[in-house]
Amino acid sequence: MADWQRRMNDLYRLQQRADEIKGFDAPPAPAPFGASAEAFAAAEQRLGVRFDDSYREVMAAVNGWPKFAGFLEIFAVDDLGTEDGPWAHANYLANIFIDNTPEPDEFLPPPIGTTRVLLAAARDMPLHLVAMISQTQTQAASLCIEFDSGGNYEFPDFQAWLDYAEKATRDFIAETLDLR
Repeated sequence: MADWQRRMNDLYRLQQRADEIKGFDAPPAPAPFGASAEAFAAAEQRLGVRFDDSYREVMAAVNGWPKFAGFLEIFAVDDLGTEDGPWAHANYLANIFIDNTPEPDEFLPPPIGTTRVLLAAARDMPLHLVAMISQTQTQAASLCIEFDSGGNYEFPDFQAWLDYAEKATRDFIAETLDLR
C-alpha cells in the first residue's frame, strides 16, 4: 500500500519550489486529510456507484487537490455528484466535451453497468479525468480515461493515472528547473 499522503506532500513541495524559483505564488496544497467513510457513502449515494479500492485508498489519504500539477483540480469526494459548485460546472463542461468528441469511442456512452464520473479537470483547457465506475461492485478496478483535445488515454485505475501524472509532473518540474 502506497503512502499517498507522503507522496502528494512531496510532490507539492517540489511544485512549491518550482513556483518559488519562477516567482509565482505558492500553489494550493493537497487536502491535509482524507475523505471520511460518510463522505464516500454520501457521494456514492448521489452518483449511484460504488467506488473501487484504488480510488478509496488515495482519497482516504488526500481528499482532493485544487491545483495538482499546477493546473488540474482533483475533486474532493465531498464535491462529487453535487448540483452546484466547481464539480457541477466542470462536469457539465466535461460532458459536452466528451459527448462531442470527433472520434468514435467505445466509452461513449458508458458501458452498461457503469457510470461515467468526473474525478479531475483542468480549469483552462479541455482535459478531464473520468472513471467508468461500476454501479454494483466495490472491488473491481474502475477504468480511468483522460480525455483531452490530443486524444484519450486509458489507465487501469485511478492509482495508475495518478502514478503517471505524478511522474509527468516531476519530470516537467525537474526539466524546467534543470534539477536532474
